[in-house]
Amino acid sequence: MDTDFEQLGGFCKVEFFLIEDTSNWPIVLNDETANQIILPECVVEDYGKIIDESIDVNIPPKQAANGTTYPIEIVFNFSNRVLSLEKYLDKYQNKSVVALLTLNTGIKKLYGTNETPLIFNWKIDEGKKIEDAGLIMVSIKGEMRHRPVHYKL
Repeated sequence: MDTDFEQLGGFCKVEFFLIEDTSNWPIVLNDETANQIILPECVVEDYGKIIDESIDVNIPPKQAANGTTYPIEIVFNFSNRVLSLEKYLDKYQNKSVVALLTLNTGIKKLYGTNETPLIFNWKIDEGKKIEDAGLIMVSIKGEMRHRPVHYKL
């Protein structure tokens, strides 16, 4: 067993794309074929900064009669609340998306597919007192028939 490397935890980047803006999906999606998928340029960083420490991904495999499924919940917060970010996120609200997350190790994983997309939702947490930070909170949820695949550029 190789013990000369450090395995970093956590995620450093979240990108999300409307299914209708993606193309070239392979018939069989796996770690080797995921590279064929064409994703548009993600411009979310032009509108807002995602708080790295707020990125949380929960994928508890679920056994069912027809095999294992993977319920996915990706949540994160933006550190800024500006009108341009809200207008940008409105474009995705309640829409079918896929998400590309980058781990702190640099590994990228694709969540959702053209056949089993995830649903994007966001809301504002205004806080309760003046010291509370008002946040934009995002949730991307869905269920896949296989684990998220590795995406290499």
